[in-house]
Amino acid sequence: MPRMGFIGLGKMGIHIASRINTKFHLTGVYNRTPEKAIAIDGEAVRVFRTPYDLAYYCDTIFVMVSDSQVSARVFDGPEGILGNLRQGGADCGQHEHCLSGGNP
Repeated sequence: MPRMGFIGLGKMGIHIASRINTKFHLTGVYNRTPEKAIAIDGEAVRVFRTPYDLAYYCDTIFVMVSDSQVSARVFDGPEGILGNLRQGGADCGQHEHCLSGGNP
């Protein structure tokens, strides 16, 4: 089973992440406000400190963030997922970045 992660646990993200976790089990989550991750952390989901760290452990990452500035930080920032996306990994998100590939 692929290792799946989720970034962005806001109004919509928390519900989507919870649903994915119920059906498939999330490997981990990241949110700028870690307290919001507690709602699904009780379900044995690891809370990562940065998107970069999450990307190392996941094959597929779902992203649900509020705007393009946040999206840019999640992807391209110093702790963004592009620096650590697994080879053959995929991102599934609502943003202008959509990719497959990454680092070995």
